[in-house]
Amino acid sequence: MDDARLSESETELDYDSDQIQSDMQSVVGKLKEDPLSITPDDARRLSENFNASNPHSARIISAVEALAIANPELHDDKSTLGMPHASILTLVKDLQVAVDTSPEAVTPEMLSITQNIVNQMQNAVGLRNRPHPELEKELQKEFAKLEPKVEHGTVTKAEANHLHSLEARAHGHAEKGGLTAHAQSIAAKRERKFTPSSGDSALDSVKSSCCSSSGKCDKGVKVKGNQAPTEVSER
Repeated sequence: MDDARLSESETELDYDSDQIQSDMQSVVGKLKEDPLSITPDDARRLSENFNASNPHSARIISAVEALAIANPELHDDKSTLGMPHASILTLVKDLQVAVDTSPEAVTPEMLSITQNIVNQMQNAVGLRNRPHPELEKELQKEFAKLEPKVEHGTVTKAEANHLHSLEARAHGHAEKGGLTAHAQSIAAKRERKFTPSSGDSALDSVKSSCCSSSGKCDKGVKVKGNQAPTEVSER
């Protein structure tokens, strides 16, 4: 039914009371703009308070009643498919209930997706880089714990990364040139120092292949320091 005929039929409905004219206008407006928003209450009010005086107005009442019956099922189907009719708040609450009910069903993939969603939500409301003063005490405690390690060059990559994350959450960012930055720099150097280079790995592989478990090398093979094995000629 097109908008012109809807508007024409609206004026042809007999109103039982002037006070309910706004209800009629509201229902017809829904029928024009958003038929899926029509509810059983809309259909009930229409059928109880208005009489169809001609075929056009009868079609309006019939259409509203049909949509009122069909819409709940359509909404359920669309909510199941993640359509917009299910509000974000409803989905979040449903997720919380699901996790509370079956925490063992949570997987690393679910956690990763949820964390990404949380980041998007924080960006949406402007809280992504908002400082959290309540974390200041924990941050200072971590500073005191890691400062000696930074001075002695023994801080690990995991410790430095944790400190960076904590400071970023507490202050909204990690200070450039501060303790956290020094910790990450030292941790990176330590990691490079203790990670074998490709040349060392190749040398170890050769040593392993030519030397026995007792550390003695096969006859005719000489291994010295970090130099590659060389054959010793027999005289």
